[in-house]
Amino acid sequence: MKKKIAYVFGIIVFSLLSANLISAQEQRIRLVKGRKTVLKSAVRDTEEGKTYVFRARAGQHLTIKLIGRDAVFILSGGTAGSVEDYSEETKFWSGKLPSSDDNEYY
Repeated sequence: MKKKIAYVFGIIVFSLLSANLISAQEQRIRLVKGRKTVLKSAVRDTEEGKTYVFRARAGQHLTIKLIGRDAVFILSGGTAGSVEDYSEETKFWSGKLPSSDDNEYY
């Protein structure tokens, strides 16, 4: 009986830790009009990468520039039912955001 309880407890702890690790990969950022937002971050070779989420409106100008030898990103966005990729894997993207409403970008 004690082994069974320890086993179930181990599964619960593992599940909670896994959920925290997954949610730690996504970070919300707040963009302020007229200000630059600079993010400093490192991703190790063994990591999947990081996801930054921000809200923006159609027509807003956005520039993303990565500094790093092997760093690349994909800009995606849209509503919950429709997500589009706005860039290929790249180090630099600049332009007006094409979505028609207030959407989240990744």
